[in-house]
Amino acid sequence: MTKIYYNTWGVNDGNPRSSSQPTRLGGPSSKLSSRVSDKFDRTKEAAAAGMERTKEKTKKTAKKVKTGATTGVNWIKVKCDQNKLFPKK
Repeated sequence: MTKIYYNTWGVNDGNPRSSSQPTRLGGPSSKLSSRVSDKFDRTKEAAAAGMERTKEKTKKTAKKVKTGATTGVNWIKVKCDQNKLFPKK
């Protein structure tokens, strides 16, 4: 029984690794590829702008968290110091 191999282009030849490459439709640079690359460039720009906005928001949020944590720690310090000064009887 012989095995029949199919290459990725659907051509039935006896060789599992055919070296024939298909010709590109539309010539060396088609209109579709230039439109896709333009859209890809715009997508990259939009993603970069979104990342910058995210970084700014993250910095603001981190500052709020740091301020809140500092306030909380200072409150605890004050409460502990008051208990040391005026111990319960």
